[in-house]
Amino acid sequence: MRLPSSTCAQTAAFAIGVLALGIFNSYLNPSALRLHVAYINPTVLHGNGESKELEHGYQTASAEDVKSYLDLLYEDPPYVMVIDARSKAHYEEGHIPGSFLLDHYHQDRYIEELKPVLEESAIIVIYCTGGDCEDSIFLSNSLVYHQGVEKEKIYIFEGGVEVWEGLAFPMKEGGER
Repeated sequence: MRLPSSTCAQTAAFAIGVLALGIFNSYLNPSALRLHVAYINPTVLHGNGESKELEHGYQTASAEDVKSYLDLLYEDPPYVMVIDARSKAHYEEGHIPGSFLLDHYHQDRYIEELKPVLEESAIIVIYCTGGDCEDSIFLSNSLVYHQGVEKEKIYIFEGGVEVWEGLAFPMKEGGER
């Protein structure tokens, strides 16, 4: 194969190759970007020209649902597990009582200890800060695609800490559940 001689032509050839590999990866990798989603404007484009609000594909839990689960968090075996997908620093500042820390960005620090509880729990509620925070969605995807957790068990508390505190529900400070 003969490569182009100019720097511009070489750069263009390299860019086309990288683009082709990226598209190929998107079709093979289930956690890669979905090519049919317009990420800048969060709508899913359908072949018929219609659009639909982007959904994460997980069941959701309201603040009232999560509050009703608080009494179930300490049962053995566990029926409900609540996971905080934020950083350790945020968790220590304040978290939903009984929730486990599973920092989305540092899962390797926590996952082995939590695997037995993940497997036994019938309901797993994952939350983060709320609003524009998507750590709960990213953690959910990781648990499903990399840890083998059943997608049907996962619920996302979309309001997160912002809604929880706004309703004046109890918060716990420090590193203990």
